[in-house]
Amino acid sequence: MKRRKNILATLTLIAALSFAAMPVFAAESENTDSLEVTITSEDGQEVSKIYDLFDLSTTVEDENGIMPLINISADTLENGYTMTFRDSDGSDFYIAGGSTVKFTVKLKSSAHVVMGYKDSNGNETQTYDGTARTNTTSISIPNTGRYSFYLTNVSDSTLNITGGSITF
Repeated sequence: MKRRKNILATLTLIAALSFAAMPVFAAESENTDSLEVTITSEDGQEVSKIYDLFDLSTTVEDENGIMPLINISADTLENGYTMTFRDSDGSDFYIAGGSTVKFTVKLKSSAHVVMGYKDSNGNETQTYDGTARTNTTSISIPNTGRYSFYLTNVSDSTLNITGGSITF
């Protein structure tokens, strides 16, 4: 019985020392400034998105997971000119067909603007033509693909953009 207790005590000590001596590895990214998220759809299609960890205000979470939110900064737009909105890396946004995009542009004062989207082939679809301080359009994306969004100043003077957003 005493021998059995000694063996049990020795085995317990060895196990404790082995566990305490186990190295601990932490996953460390080469680039700690960003986070890449890959989402796989039911049909197996993968979509990756890189988020800047220093600019987390550009993401919000809904009941379906992370969803992009693009903040439109204050700017000016001369009459007759068009401003195009793309992802932070300069590429068009990858958006699933059937998604609804809400595109809002706020101005210092009411002005006549046209808003819409362009598909990856450059085809423009106008979804808004109006005069207001806050201009909003909801866009139903017809097909999965890459899209950019545009604002055209059709007023007689320069627009003072105070903000806005694109959510989907």
